[in-house]
Amino acid sequence: MPEGRKSKIEQLLESKEVLPELELEEIAKSKEPIKGLEKMKGKIEVIQPWENYTIVLVREISNIQIFDEAAYEVEGFKGLSNLNRKGVIINWGADGIRRKYGKDESYRASDYLRNWPHKISKLPLELQGPAGKILEEQKEKKQEFFNLFRSTLTSYKALGNIVIFDKYIILPTEDKSYLAFVTKDERGILLDPQNWKRIEP
Repeated sequence: MPEGRKSKIEQLLESKEVLPELELEEIAKSKEPIKGLEKMKGKIEVIQPWENYTIVLVREISNIQIFDEAAYEVEGFKGLSNLNRKGVIINWGADGIRRKYGKDESYRASDYLRNWPHKISKLPLELQGPAGKILEEQKEKKQEFFNLFRSTLTSYKALGNIVIFDKYIILPTEDKSYLAFVTKDERGILLDPQNWKRIEP
């Protein structure tokens, strides 16, 4: 993506149009009970019908589950751990993350902790929460200096919410970031779950 341009997901998040107060409402229901979920009562976070599928988030299970209209888990999606992972992993040293800051070297140099709250407010929206969490951890360790790009990998799990917007399925995360799926191709044709494109910061 060209430097300075924002993705459709980032634009939606900044507009706050896709993150209203959510209320549960039954809008669809599979003909048969979803296989294997009878034992999960009390642990299910979300059951979200979408097109011919049902998206399920279950506590203590680290992947997103998708079931077809016959209530069987979609095996193609189930076998792709890089696609179905319920959490977001941010590699702060990766080129893709660094490009979000353009040529601003101040994010890469060690600086006093007291200077960072203001800098974090200037980060892209989807990275402000993760950076803030690292800052709090550094303060607890009583470190004097803070360098975001010396942090390696941080992971955050999805909350029990799913937002559907056109071809996007968006899952906000606990750190106020997100992961999302693009479910249609350039022609607007619906893709099988194993062919969805995953988007994260």
